[in-house]
Amino acid sequence: GADSIADERDYKWLLPTDDRLVLISRSESRQRRRTQHKYRLYTLSWNCKLMGDSFELPPVSEPFDRAAVIDGWILLSSPSRTVAIAAPN
Repeated sequence: GADSIADERDYKWLLPTDDRLVLISRSESRQRRRTQHKYRLYTLSWNCKLMGDSFELPPVSEPFDRAAVIDGWILLSSPSRTVAIAAPN
């Protein structure tokens, strides 16, 4: 319907927070013989209605392989780094 998310199809994680869900998708692009991984966060209501605008993280060279929500923070991790993002209100 009107809430369709059509720009990306590689959905990696759906994380529950206190009052909503956070959907995380990934896309890849090649730049100068390097692959860049871009992640986009979407906020959904508990009945999966899209809420507000999406949020794109800066590109990273190593893909994340784990995600979690802890104490109001979204954590994305790879073997060499962890990124913390404040969970949307």
